[in-house]
Amino acid sequence: MGYNRDEHELISAFRSLPASVAIPLGPDARTVGEILPLVVEKYGLENPGPAQKIMDNWPSIVGEKFADRCAPRSITHDGKLVIQVSGATARQELAFRRREIVAALKMIPECRDIKAVTFIAA
Repeated sequence: MGYNRDEHELISAFRSLPASVAIPLGPDARTVGEILPLVVEKYGLENPGPAQKIMDNWPSIVGEKFADRCAPRSITHDGKLVIQVSGATARQELAFRRREIVAALKMIPECRDIKAVTFIAA
């Protein structure tokens, strides 16, 4: 399968390489359409992870009142959800609800490994 010059430059741009530095395509080269399903399967991208499940359920986790005043930022390696809060008042109110938030997270199967939450100012 041969590529014309435009296709070769497009592939180079996709790889963030100048066209002159791109690896020439050999006889065993495969299209993105052939490789993409393999990558999705290898890295488990078809199943949403905890971060996506948290985003999908955010209003039910923190409550409608706080859903637009805070946002999840990261999950640490030791199982802590970092939540960025818009102000000191919301941060204090959410801190009082810390156990409820962790309990809501544990109700989501993909999030059962989250053990705690911490709050940071925006």
